[in-house]
Amino acid sequence: MKKEDKLYELIQPQVELLNYECVDVTFEKRSKDFVLTIYIDHEGNIGLDDCEKVSLAIEAYLDEIDPIEQPYVLEVSSPGLGRPLKRPRDFEKALNQQVEVNCFMPINGVKQMSGKLVSYDDETVRIQTENDEIELSLKAISRIAPEIEF
Repeated sequence: MKKEDKLYELIQPQVELLNYECVDVTFEKRSKDFVLTIYIDHEGNIGLDDCEKVSLAIEAYLDEIDPIEQPYVLEVSSPGLGRPLKRPRDFEKALNQQVEVNCFMPINGVKQMSGKLVSYDDETVRIQTENDEIELSLKAISRIAPEIEF
């Protein structure tokens, strides 16, 4: 299991206790620092007060259980409109919505497509494009995210 997945499993229940949804956790090196970013959501908009509330609670929890061996910076953020779909809940929320899909290799001659997310499971997604309904392996997809319309 990847470090981010382990951290998500530790952090997600604590975030839910605060009445937020933990939508993603990333842990990456930026310049000279490691950064742990927790993305939260709930009904309505996420503001600075929400991020601060979660940050303070999670910081105390992480200090107590100490799951990360190196020094790091903790960030709490909203996920943003165009964040990639990663977890089952992300796909559930995006069902019957327009999505943009980028593939590692061309499929039917294209690496990028958009269409309505018709269904998903642990291994595949079905996308209704203008012309066809296409089933894609999740392993073939480099990125799938909601299509943002302006």
